[in-house]
Amino acid sequence: MPCKKLFRSILVLPWFFPDVVIGILWKWLYNANYGLLNYILKSLHIIESNIEWLSNTDTVMAAVIVVSIWKGFPFMMVMLLAALQTIDKDLYEAAELDGCNSFQQFFHVTLPGIMPVLTTTIMLEVMWCFKHFTIIWNLTKGGPVDTTNVVSIDIYNTGFGYMRFGESSTRAVIVFLIIIVMTLAQKYTQQKLRK
Repeated sequence: MPCKKLFRSILVLPWFFPDVVIGILWKWLYNANYGLLNYILKSLHIIESNIEWLSNTDTVMAAVIVVSIWKGFPFMMVMLLAALQTIDKDLYEAAELDGCNSFQQFFHVTLPGIMPVLTTTIMLEVMWCFKHFTIIWNLTKGGPVDTTNVVSIDIYNTGFGYMRFGESSTRAVIVFLIIIVMTLAQKYTQQKLRK
């Protein structure tokens, strides 16, 4: 593929941007009055009037999810690309000689080859979902009407908004315990895959 190094570099860029910058950038893109997203959709005649992406309870969670995926995608891409490059090409040739089609090669060669990296990466992404604070805070501050009030925002609001520090600390410890259980489950899965 021509210019693949440039293409990879561009795809990895969102991972390098700080969360604050990403929150401000996407808040501008989602802006109902002068945002680029509404402008493009209106230019393509997909919508007739501007959409309030971040103040409409029907669209705000989807808007936040899109930003989170955009931020996390490069890490997943780099990890899976590295895992794919470690699979020996001889395995594909052997599978082809055995009569495997592309679909079977994927399930019997590619998937087992990337499974350790895939499980680790997915587990890391799930654990990082608990810490999504900065992007959501910059976009919506947990609103509108607590629609994007995720765990990290709720812990922050309980402690610093309502001054209930004991309750906030308890919630943070519960999240910590959930992440420990998930880490142990991931380690157990990794050991099973190695056998």
